[in-house]
Amino acid sequence: MRGPRARFAFLFVSLALFGLSLGFDAVRYERVTHDGLLMLLLGWMGVLALQVGWWANPLLLVGHGLLAFARGPRGARAAVVVLSIAVVLAVSSFVTLRTQDMIGRNEGELAGDFERFEPAIFLWVGSILVAQAGAVFRARQLRAAAAA
Repeated sequence: MRGPRARFAFLFVSLALFGLSLGFDAVRYERVTHDGLLMLLLGWMGVLALQVGWWANPLLLVGHGLLAFARGPRGARAAVVVLSIAVVLAVSSFVTLRTQDMIGRNEGELAGDFERFEPAIFLWVGSILVAQAGAVFRARQLRAAAAA
């Protein structure tokens, strides 16, 4: 991919993966499964249970905006930083959902023990990784243009 508009390919794929993640199941517990849309709508409350992964979503939104509209190397670097933080937060979801079983306990054991991650969480993390790759690509592209 070459040209100044290549970043939009990354942006489109990231948005497509994010959209797909909303339609799939995200986490399965013994007696209940949470889908991607439910996790998006209610995940912000996870901070009460020390689960901060949801907060990658606002950073992803900011990163998408920077990737689409920021001009110059400073905007590209900002996108890389913001989306790198989003990746760390998103990956923390695997640790906290798996090891703490917070949702099961917070629902009065109605959900039961953690069983497995479902496709939505992988699509969601993939959308953030693609956006970050686009930001890194854009930053390198601008650096190469400045050196030429």
